[in-house]
Amino acid sequence: MSVYSLQVFDGKREVYSGELEGVLEIGRQQPNEPNPFELLETGSTRRLIIAPVEERTIARRQLLVRLRDDDQFELTNLSSVSKVALKGSEPLVPGATTIVDLPVRLGLGLNLELLFEIPASSEGLNSLAQVTLRPGCSIADFDSIHVKESFEQRPDEGSEELIRALEMMMDVFQMARTSTDFYTRACKAAIDLVGLDSGRVLLRDGDAWNTVEQYAPGGITIRPVSRYVVDQVLRHQKTFWNAGTHVSRSTESLRAVQSIVAAPILNSAGEVNGILYGERIQRPALAKHPHGEITRLNALLLELVACAVASGLARLQGEDAARRLRLQFEQFFTSTLAQHLESHPDMLAGRDADVSVLFGDIRGFSRIAEKIGATRTFDWINDVMGTLSESVLKHNGVLVDYIGDELMAMWGAPEQQPDHARLACRAAIDMIDQIPILNQRWSSILDAPFDLGIGISSGPVRAGNMGSHRKFKYGPLGTTVNLASRVQGATKYFKSHVIVTGATADALGDDFLMRRIASVRVVNMDQPVQLVELPCGNVANAPELCRDYEKALTSFEERDFRGAAQMLTTLLTSYLDDGPSVILLSRVVGAMLEGAAADHPVWQLPGK
Repeated sequence: MSVYSLQVFDGKREVYSGELEGVLEIGRQQPNEPNPFELLETGSTRRLIIAPVEERTIARRQLLVRLRDDDQFELTNLSSVSKVALKGSEPLVPGATTIVDLPVRLGLGLNLELLFEIPASSEGLNSLAQVTLRPGCSIADFDSIHVKESFEQRPDEGSEELIRALEMMMDVFQMARTSTDFYTRACKAAIDLVGLDSGRVLLRDGDAWNTVEQYAPGGITIRPVSRYVVDQVLRHQKTFWNAGTHVSRSTESLRAVQSIVAAPILNSAGEVNGILYGERIQRPALAKHPHGEITRLNALLLELVACAVASGLARLQGEDAARRLRLQFEQFFTSTLAQHLESHPDMLAGRDADVSVLFGDIRGFSRIAEKIGATRTFDWINDVMGTLSESVLKHNGVLVDYIGDELMAMWGAPEQQPDHARLACRAAIDMIDQIPILNQRWSSILDAPFDLGIGISSGPVRAGNMGSHRKFKYGPLGTTVNLASRVQGATKYFKSHVIVTGATADALGDDFLMRRIASVRVVNMDQPVQLVELPCGNVANAPELCRDYEKALTSFEERDFRGAAQMLTTLLTSYLDDGPSVILLSRVVGAMLEGAAADHPVWQLPGK
């Protein structure tokens, strides 16, 4: 026996009651310690504060108590000044140690009396042989619960109760919708199924146990829990019970209790998160089962209830986590892909992928934000980004991020998409088609229309969660991403809506109208890249524009500057605002005046 009970009285008033293990130090409050009567954990020794700091008749370190292996009590007076009164014996002088039998009463200070006893809950304490099953364990582990053994020994007694228990387990598991509902049903099952007089659910909060639900019909007063029994359940992860037929101890927490049973509520890791705790009451007038001892079968039934609660809570937690994950996924992915990822989360692991990355930047954002103010800017940008995002999802893309007035999207991961370049370009054209609609919708607020520039690059990346375990952010890393951002920046110089890299254009096919506009070197990248424009936004005579421009570009690349100049001059009479033609003509004129550049025909972009 390694546990003892302690009651502390101030005069005739009980101020503390508990069951304790191991070495206990008792004394007055020290600086920075909590108020009396707090029990502190200090390694292998517990410390009980029994007086406030101003109570000078009790030392800060007054008494050390230890329960010996022979069940005798060892008392040491730690004070150098104060005595400890021993009822029926000589006082324990400062620095002295004595051995006593339990129960023992001590006097400290002016009015405090301490009563140490062997708790009734330690007598006749039984446990099931096996550790309680955790939620989600293998079905093969079910044999470790010796239910079969119990019913083979007493088949008539147990068969009906087992069937009833399983029916109630189904009710607890299937009908409960919240954790509180599980706790309520578990407490009622402890009474209706196991035949207890009270039931409660305790949840662990550090070293403390909080009662979150209790049920005791018929006016029965629920007593404090047995800390010893609770500690045994926590330590061994088993169901414990005390038949307790002849309870006669004076410990307050057990004075009117005939018997106790406690079963652990485990999490999926096998840790004790809670306890289903029940009692049968000794007083016949109040007890539902005044003469029946708690049996091993009762303990098994209560453990079944506790297992149902644990499994139900694990299910709720799993469903809640899946729901949060699904909502999180649907912020980035299509609903179909989100459902697929929910059942195949390994797809989100970092991997190499061939993708197309899109950057879209709103033109005129700063001007609009300054004019309409922060509140309306939020409403406007939410509408714009929401509309553009729908275009991404409509074409099976992944929303990677929103960065101020910029949107980033990707195709080709986490799900492989062989046609990722085509999907990205279809989404880009769809976005551009939405701009006139958005401008019309906000025309009464905006002083001038806004526009959109989109850059797309295709190639290899490393795709995965670029965020953390706290904030999910699925996206790509690599040169392809940086290049897509630079290409989007190039739309400002060429005054184009959509520009893609040569790698993207090569994957599109003949059904996309496009024109090669330049070979450029972007900022912080050494290798030149071909830029290809997708004419969109209802450009008049776009096929002719693309044909004639590419002829002029070819002449420029072949150093036929006069021929290129003549073609571009003619072209601009029909397409005055064509940005690529204006840029190319200025380069042609420069080459005619100063000669071709050293890296002709590559153009170094002025900026990002």
